[in-house]
Amino acid sequence: MKEDDIMLTPELQKLKEYLEGTRTRIDTDSLLQELYELDSTEMRALYESLAVASERCPACGRPY
Repeated sequence: MKEDDIMLTPELQKLKEYLEGTRTRIDTDSLLQELYELDSTEMRALYESLAVASERCPACGRPY
């Protein structure tokens, strides 16, 4: 998988690596802040952004 194909935000990518065992520690404060920001994001804006993105599925955002 290329770096451009990663759909996770930086802190969520770090959490994924931590849970997979490839990272030994995570900054929980940064992760929590990022989760708060994602939680407050309007889904309509996200769907509109995905809909106009080229080479990505408009429903889920994954690369074609």
